[in-house]
Amino acid sequence: MPRNATMLLLGALPAAATVAGVGPAGAVPDLTQVPVRYDLTGTGVAGYITYQTQNGQAHATNAPLPWSIELAGSMTNMASPNAYNLSAQGVGPGTLSCKVSVKGKVVSQSTATGNPARVLCENHGPRSVDEQQ
Repeated sequence: MPRNATMLLLGALPAAATVAGVGPAGAVPDLTQVPVRYDLTGTGVAGYITYQTQNGQAHATNAPLPWSIELAGSMTNMASPNAYNLSAQGVGPGTLSCKVSVKGKVVSQSTATGNPARVLCENHGPRSVDEQQ
């Protein structure tokens, strides 16, 4: 192949790779965004719910049960979720169960009975999601 044709071909390869969605050599795709799901079940109503988001804590009050929310979360590295927690208090006597899942895997679950029931599920990271089952 003539030199000019070789240079043209070599110049076209990176452009074609960029158009095809392939990043430059050595680039690492951002695979750290993950779904985080909080689930709360029990009897009656949860008077107060607190849960961790990427921007801090969020709250829900007087939530009918069952209650759940799914948020975008992140990992501290490819195998380890950031810290996520869910706490709740019931209204009156009863039972509450909570569950925190990251990438579809349960990382924390707990059940409490009381008057009122108080429950806490937490994942502290940086343990692997796979180790927490």
